[in-house]
Amino acid sequence: MAPKGGKGGGGGGGKSGGGISASCPGAFKMSYLSTPIPFFVSYCVFFLVILFIMIGIGKVKKNYPQSRKLLGGVYGVAQLCFLIGYALIIIATMLKECATTDYSSYFSWQIAFGIFFRLGYFILLVVFFWGVNSHLAVPLGGTPTYYKIISGVVLGFIGILTVAVTGLSAYNSWTATDAGSNAESVISPFKGLLVAYLVFFLLSIFAGFALMVVSISQMRSKGIPTHGLMGWAGFATFCMFIWVLFYLVEAIAAVMDKYFDQGKAWDQQRTYQAFEYIEDLFQALSFIAILCIAKHRAFANPAAAVPQPMYNAAPTYQSVPQQPEYQKEAVAQQQHVYQHQQMPNAQNQQYQYLNPATGQPYYYQQQQQQQPVYSNAVPMSAPSPEVTNSK
Repeated sequence: MAPKGGKGGGGGGGKSGGGISASCPGAFKMSYLSTPIPFFVSYCVFFLVILFIMIGIGKVKKNYPQSRKLLGGVYGVAQLCFLIGYALIIIATMLKECATTDYSSYFSWQIAFGIFFRLGYFILLVVFFWGVNSHLAVPLGGTPTYYKIISGVVLGFIGILTVAVTGLSAYNSWTATDAGSNAESVISPFKGLLVAYLVFFLLSIFAGFALMVVSISQMRSKGIPTHGLMGWAGFATFCMFIWVLFYLVEAIAAVMDKYFDQGKAWDQQRTYQAFEYIEDLFQALSFIAILCIAKHRAFANPAAAVPQPMYNAAPTYQSVPQQPEYQKEAVAQQQHVYQHQQMPNAQNQQYQYLNPATGQPYYYQQQQQQQPVYSNAVPMSAPSPEVTNSK
């Protein structure tokens, strides 16, 4: 990508007076060797934006455990590269504007923050292309082999181009320092390589989005909830596309030696200042869009989301109709009476089985009847209760 700071830092090899000043009375003065204030403000603003996103990641991981895989180490390294890059460019700009060091030393800083920014661009692409697609494959049972092959080929090729672009950019910056003042820069080959790199970068973004569409379509066919997931995937692709596109427009203009706002003073070239804010904004939005994909509810329970075979399903039984409450009470009363009759105590038995005709207990009357009186082999009637009752 077009290195940050190159727009606002100038490219000449002239030296300004060294010396250390207690303040910065000439900071951000309107000259070709100075950094316009809008650029410096964008560095500070988006340093804080990336920092806030990094702080918010911890809360997101806590509230949405399913996001931990996508928002893991690779995602964090990409943010860290951006954060270090912004910190270095802020420091380098302040040292240059305050004349703390000579002007040529700024290009040594440019080598450092250029490496971190371009490394951050590539790792962000890795998260978008490989990280998001592998995350989408979790509810489907795992990452298919062809995903791994495509990702390895695409990201491997872009990685090689990233190393080449970063190396040439660092070399050109080195030729502007005191140590490399006798070396020849390779500006023209670098411009052509940068355009090719950005074109392939864009193509890889489209390829990554195509794989996302395939995964989300498979999730829908399996009944996995994907409400809003396609929208976040499209938004992440759009953000990635925008910031790379604006870098590509700048690179093509540099190859053609057609610069925007040509003929105006450097501080009046509002087009490049607007480009800086647009590029930085959509880089930050790319991180946020990936974050929203990571915490989507489709990944809340991947094991439950995968349909199980029918033979593993638990059998279902028809419920037996229950008896009404009044029937339950009647049955309970009957059982209570039955039990009461089966095991009565002596008092209840004597009271309950009292003979209504004689007033004697039933067991006593039975005892009287079980001993008949015989006369001449003819049984006689039992004595009357009035005689036998001694009570």
